[in-house]
Amino acid sequence: MTLYSVGFPVTELLDNVSLLIYLYIMNGKQIIRKLENEGWQIKRVRGSHHIMSKDGRSVPVPVHGSTEIGKGLLSAIEKQTGVKLK
Repeated sequence: MTLYSVGFPVTELLDNVSLLIYLYIMNGKQIIRKLENEGWQIKRVRGSHHIMSKDGRSVPVPVHGSTEIGKGLLSAIEKQTGVKLK
């Protein structure tokens, strides 16, 4: 797998651990975009938490500007929605 950033392969610059961290960096807006592509809809917004719903299930997604979502929360959202985010 080759990832490109600024015109050259990123994998040449990163070791294995750094590559795994690079693959898991997402912010709330990116997560919402992926979930919407999979059929999830924004049910409501309260503050910075967007509640996404599909088939009677609801999942909160925090959106704090461009702040990245931690890998633990990203994994929890993946399990709750069944959508592979990264």
